[in-house]
Amino acid sequence: MRELSILDRPFSLTYDQIMRASKRAKFFENSNWLTQVRDKTERGFQSMFTSLLPHGIVFLASSVFLIVTNILTSPAFPWAYFPIAGWGIGICHHIQNVFNKWKRARILRKNASLTEEQYLLVRSYMRKEGSFRHHRTAFFAVNAYLAGINLVTWPYFLWFLIVMGAWSVGFLAHAAVNIPARAFLRKRLAELGVKLAGKSSIHDLAGAASSLPLTAKANALVAELVSELGRSRELKNHFGELEPFLRKFSGQIRELEQKERELESVLASASAREIEKELATLRDRHAKTEKQLVKTEYEKTIKQFERHQKALLDLEERREVCGVRLSSSIALLEQFRLDAAMIRSMSAVGDISSLSMLREKSAELATSLADFEAGLAELE
Repeated sequence: MRELSILDRPFSLTYDQIMRASKRAKFFENSNWLTQVRDKTERGFQSMFTSLLPHGIVFLASSVFLIVTNILTSPAFPWAYFPIAGWGIGICHHIQNVFNKWKRARILRKNASLTEEQYLLVRSYMRKEGSFRHHRTAFFAVNAYLAGINLVTWPYFLWFLIVMGAWSVGFLAHAAVNIPARAFLRKRLAELGVKLAGKSSIHDLAGAASSLPLTAKANALVAELVSELGRSRELKNHFGELEPFLRKFSGQIRELEQKERELESVLASASAREIEKELATLRDRHAKTEKQLVKTEYEKTIKQFERHQKALLDLEERREVCGVRLSSSIALLEQFRLDAAMIRSMSAVGDISSLSMLREKSAELATSLADFEAGLAELE
């Protein structure tokens, strides 16, 4: 489900906020936006990683030069520690930047298809995680640097503990806000079927697979197909550019399965049987009362309950149709995978029907989503 645009928010906006929102909306209108994001992230990681090696070589060479100079000129006072340790803080942050970019690129590689909502949540999660990692790196690196200065210059009074204690207040406050926020985002991403790198993602992915099993299966099939399309010239020649369509198809499955879960909760909270019982009570009271004003009010209420009952019955029927369409969608993806394998193994093959059937099924899923939206609107 598409998140609210910043333009929909009920407070005054600055010009920069409006322009950023407009630019973002135009960006997501491009069907290849995820490919562009993935390529840009990969390039950013490669650039940062490539620059780490010369940075490290220059750091080591300069450190050796400073240490030798220190020993030859004034061995009694280790002044070389100050520039080397200070530069080491920069090296630590460079390594942290490489790790953050690598992790973001890995998450984008692990997820063949992402909707706008999923990507924005992934970006928010990575920003929060990155900011906390940088804060943690700075906290330990700078305090270690100050401890070294303290011990080298005046070891009799450990003044660095005062600085460390004051900084700890801000660091712990950041952790208290950041860790629960990331836990919430991990849970939300798991519900949406997004795979995260790291130990925590194993638990989250298991939760996602149990809550949206068909989405997880569709994502795995699409990831396999996209990988095959990228490696096989025969498939690319036969099918052309299919990656955007396959991502859209898996996104439709996810949205429809989420809508099905939403509908199940609605039907569980207001069953048709309970409404029928309430209608019987209202009709009985309507028949017994002699007051015209009360009768009119009962008639309005009865009509409202009848509309509600009809909407619930209609949604129950649509939910059943939705389950059948979801199952057939997964079957079609599996059939398309088999057809792709057949094309790879044969030098020439005629047109296959699974692709056209997938396109027809995509139109069916779009219709189902529209039907569910209309049906849920009737219940509100």
